[in-house]
Formats: sequence, structure tokens, C-alpha cells
Amino acid sequence: MESLNFRDFVSQLPRGDRLQPKRFPLPDWMERYKSPNPCFVEPDLIPEIAIESGKTSVVILSAPGAVGKSTVAAELAYLSGATLWDLSKVQVGSRTFLGAIYEVYEENGHGILKDLKEGIWLFVLDALDEAQVRAGSSNFDAFLDDLIEILKEPRSKPVIVLLARSDTATWIELVFAEKSVPYAHYKIGNFTESQAFNFIDKKLDAVRSQKQVSLVHRQQRIPFLEVRTKLFKLIFKLLDVSPDTAWSDHRVRSFLGYAPVLEALTDYLNHPNFKTLINELENEDDAVRDPWHFLTDIVIRLLRRESGKIQEALRSSLGSIARETDWAAWTDLYNENEQCRRVLEYSLKMQPSPIKSELPPRLAAEYESKVRLVILPQHPFLAEACRFANIVFKEYLYAWGLRNGYNELAESLRKTMRNRLEPFLPSQLFSRFILKSEGETIPVIEGRDFGVLYDSLLMRAEVSDQVSLNIFQSGDNIQLTASLDRNGEIEVECELENVCNGVHIWRVLKRADIEVSAPIELGLEGQRFVLGPSVSLSCSNLTVNCEDIDIDVSESVRLKAEIYNQNSQNLRIRVWNGSSNNLGVSWPNIAHPWGPYRDLRTPTLLQLENDLRGDAFRKFILMFRQQRTRKVETVMSKRWSPEQLNIRNELIELSQRMRVLTRARIKRDEFFEFNVEYSSLMTLLEGPPQLTGKALEFIKAYFGEDKTKSLIQQ
Repeated sequence: MESLNFRDFVSQLPRGDRLQPKRFPLPDWMERYKSPNPCFVEPDLIPEIAIESGKTSVVILSAPGAVGKSTVAAELAYLSGATLWDLSKVQVGSRTFLGAIYEVYEENGHGILKDLKEGIWLFVLDALDEAQVRAGSSNFDAFLDDLIEILKEPRSKPVIVLLARSDTATWIELVFAEKSVPYAHYKIGNFTESQAFNFIDKKLDAVRSQKQVSLVHRQQRIPFLEVRTKLFKLIFKLLDVSPDTAWSDHRVRSFLGYAPVLEALTDYLNHPNFKTLINELENEDDAVRDPWHFLTDIVIRLLRRESGKIQEALRSSLGSIARETDWAAWTDLYNENEQCRRVLEYSLKMQPSPIKSELPPRLAAEYESKVRLVILPQHPFLAEACRFANIVFKEYLYAWGLRNGYNELAESLRKTMRNRLEPFLPSQLFSRFILKSEGETIPVIEGRDFGVLYDSLLMRAEVSDQVSLNIFQSGDNIQLTASLDRNGEIEVECELENVCNGVHIWRVLKRADIEVSAPIELGLEGQRFVLGPSVSLSCSNLTVNCEDIDIDVSESVRLKAEIYNQNSQNLRIRVWNGSSNNLGVSWPNIAHPWGPYRDLRTPTLLQLENDLRGDAFRKFILMFRQQRTRKVETVMSKRWSPEQLNIRNELIELSQRMRVLTRARIKRDEFFEFNVEYSSLMTLLEGPPQLTGKALEFIKAYFGEDKTKSLIQQ
């Protein structure tokens, strides 16, 4: 379906400005916009389910993290005259919507409700994601129930627009569909070329006007356009696309059409001397690199630019003290890592860490005073009130803090990221930054940071159901592989360390095979956890922290643990989208609410675990259960124990000879593709086995006649 112009979308909505509040001032989570945002660039909207005149009662606007939903919400409220409700600032629950109407507009609200049923007024509700985290599962469900009661009948025009990230929008969509609410759903599209250029111009206008400096990008238009063209052409080169057709390529639109990327590029272009930037880009390394790595380069260049500027200023103000103390190591001051540490401490409102011990005491005191009081608050990564200037800087520094920060800084950061009142909901940028490897064969992160990494990986796929996850343990090593598309072409690898503290999974787990001896924690306190479809999880110690688990059993979900812990006395389980027989749990002393889901399958999986050969075969099948195309290097990687390497080689060679696997090259990588004619092998993991003739011949060739009989005679 063709995209919809933003103004055309607004024209299908009712007005909201004829409905005047009776109470002033409005609550701090409500706002009426009297003027447009000068930086706003209208995006196109992609209809999933279009508005139907005379039927649709509510519209869902969705986008991945950091696309600019709140900016869209504010401009939508301005253009339509509607009141904007920022739900990240309020505890939603039962009667939140009606209660607010009674309080702000009419004492009994009957007139407004009548008009809402007729499709006369409009309200814009933003930040459904933050509201869900802040409120907790039960309260958010009660809030949705109230909306459903109001919205279940068709009407002339939609009366509410809800803005949410993709996963939350999908959840709300499922609830609305189940309750027969007539809804529409549009996705906020990435920018086109003209929209991207307009975005950069408007951002530069705002930034330079705020700092009361000349609009050099307007005044020196020709050199500015030259440097912008060189910058974009460099990115086209990194993506290996022709400049003439670049904007028709999905990779270009997903990178240069992504608002946070454009914000970072705008900051890079915010320079008084375009000749300097042109020379810098002309000297760029010709090596082919990932454009997302180039985004990291942009952030680092901005840090280095700040270092040079501050070091020059410090030479002028502290030069006399430096000479008196015989000190001249100016390039050591305010380097990239020091800036990252200081900006993070400042944003987290931490006590600053000790001053640089290598400085002479008198110089150190002056330096620290200038940095803390003058330099740091004006850092380009920061806006007012300790906030970050944009999401790129925030997620880069959060990733830096977890991987490079000292222990107290990393712990403070983890606590902040889990804060329910101001939750950190990562965009795709976070995973790209934290997995950025320099000199590493495979990046390494702490097991307790896996949850935020995984949430970010889900944001990188066009559809989160395309992401499949494998986590296996061999000895002390835990290896993670995530495939981010159905073809297996985009894979992410890392290793998990310090897993004695557990592998933490925050809000969702789907299409995953996890087999570790380390502890696993599911969920965050008071929040909903979405489990499934297609999950196989085995661990030593399983802990459930959340209060609600929604389990999608459209494909099998199996949980196995030696020890089970539950931190909520009132854990609620909702099984949906299939048969409850597709859910099986196995641990000692299974109790409420898991009792009905005790795993009664035949123990084929246990038999496979009994020896090295069976265990190697089980790992092989698990690798291809979620993703039928896998990189060769992934299949041959460290998930195999040293004792299994010869068995692995034999199994892979047999698989190719019998055409279970075929080998192919896609671009620069080699892949194994699993032959769908052997899909019945997967039933060995579920039981009872239901093998086709070809699959049976394959396991006979691998295990021999006797072992094969013991596996299939159930």
C-alpha cells in the first residue's frame, strides 16, 4: 500500500480545539500546542490498516525506537488542535482516561463522551511504551480496558491517536483485535532524500540560532552543499550503492532516513569551516566499512573536536600555572574517554570521580574547577537539565559506560536503565554501539546486560519476529548468536561473561534456543514479560521477576531448569494464540501457576543429551530450528566442546553429503542452508519423533541402527 502524506493523514481526523478545558493550568502531562515546531519535517505514513470513514475509532501510530514519535505527536496535536497527553509522566490505570476528562473538561463528562461516540473530538496519547513500564501490567491492562469501552463502537472519525514503539503497538493491536475495536494502524516511515536534507537544514538553523552564531550553512551555501554531498557519497560508498539510485535502496533509507543518524551527521556538519570538513572526508580511509561503524566514527570525531577546542582554551587560561609547575601534557586533558566518563557522571547526577592524579595539585584544582563548573555543562552531548542532546549521544555513552566504565559508574547506569518511572527503552543504536568491536574477535558483555542488548536487537529488524536467538554454553564460555533477518544474512555474535550473576532477559523472549548451566532471570519487577513463540530454554536456575507473563504458543515454548524461583507471589500467566499443549515446563516441585503446563513429552531430548554424539546432534538441530540459513563460521564456532570437534566435523560432512545442508556464498560470506525435506528432524527435540524416510536414513547414517531404534521407539 502506498505511503500517506502527513497532512493528508491529519485531514482524516476530527478537530480538537473546539473542546476547551475548564481547568487551568492543565496537568503537567497534558499540553496544547499553539505554534508549530520549526524543526519538524513531515514524515510519510505507511498504512498497515488504513482509516475507514464511518468505522475507525482509534489510530495506532508506530515506529522503532528514536524515530521521533513524540515530535510527530506534538505536531499532530498542533495541526489538529488536539490536547496531547504525555503518558510517560503519569501513572495510568483504571479510569485514567475518563477521570482526566471529568477533571479537566466537564464534571460528569457526558457531553464529551457523546461527542466522542459521534467522532467529533480528538485526543493524542503519546508514550504508551513508557506508560506500560511505569504503570505495571495490571494497571496498564485496566487503562486499555477503559479505552476499549470507549472505542469499541464504530464512528464517523477516529477520536484517539496512540503513539507507541513497534512491539507495544503490536501488543495493543492484538488486544484491540481480540475485543473487536475498529482500529487503524500506520507506521512512521523513514525520511526520503528531500526530507533528510530539510531535516539537516532545520536542525542547523535551530542549533546555531540557539547559540547565537551565524547560520553559516545558509550564508556559505555552495561549500556547505559540497561537504554535505561528499559526506553522503562516502556513506553510499560504504553501502556499495550508486549515488544515482541510492535513495531507492532500503539500506540507504534505513540509515540516512533514520532521524538519529541525521542528528549525528548534523552535529558533524555544524562546523564554521567547511573546507576543513571537505579535507577530512577526502582523506577518509578507502577501506570498505559498515556505515554504522562510520556513525561511531562521527561520534568519536565530535569528541576529538571537543578535546581540541577545550585543550586550546585551557592552554590560554592555565598556561602560566603549567609553566610554573613544569607540566606540558595538554593532549592528555579532556580526551575522549574522560569526556565519556564525565558526561555520564553528570547525566546520572553522580559524585564526580577523583581528579587526574598525574596533574600537579595546584593545576589539578584549577582544571577540575573549570571542567565541572564551566566546560562540562556546555558539552555538545548535553542539553538542559542533565539531558542528552540526542539519542545517538545517549546510547553511545550508555554502551560505553557498560563496557568501559568503572564499577560504580556501570552499576549506577544499570540502576538508571531499570528505573520504572523513567525507563530506558533502547533503540537499535544501543546494540550497534555496545557490540562495536575494536581489536576484538568477538565482543564480550556481561550476562546481566543481555536484556537491554536483546531489546535493542529486536529494534534492528523490520519485524521483531524475524529475529532468532541462540545462546549455548561450552565450559565457562557462553556464546550468543542472533540472526536479524529470515535469510540469516545479518548475524550478530558476542560472548557473555560474569554469568555467575545470571543472564538477565528484560521484557521479551521469542524465537530463541537457550541452553546454559548459568542462572537465567526473566522479567523486571512489576512489568509484563512476553514469552514465545518458539522458545526452548534450559538452565540451572530459572528466576521469574515479573508479575505477568503472556505466552504466545503459536509455536512450542519449553522451559527446563534444575531450580525454579519466583519473586512475585501473584504471578499471572496468560497463554494465547494456540494450544496450551504447546507450553511445557520442567523443574522439581512444579506449583501454581505452572502446574497445568508440566512437560509430559517423551524424553527424546534427554536421550540425546546422554552422550557426546547425541549432544552434538542436538546442538546441530537447535542451530537450524529457528533459522534455516546460517553462516558457516557460526555453525563451526565455539558452542562445540573440545571433545566434540571431530564429531562436529563428521556430522557437517555427512550433512553435506546427504544434502541436509547445502553450501552457498551470499555477498562476502559463506552460508549453510538447511534442506526443508529434513525438517522432521526437529521432532526429535519435541517428541514423539515423526521422521520422514530421508530424515530416518540420515540419523541411521549418523547414529547407527541400534541408537536410532532407541531414539524413535517411544
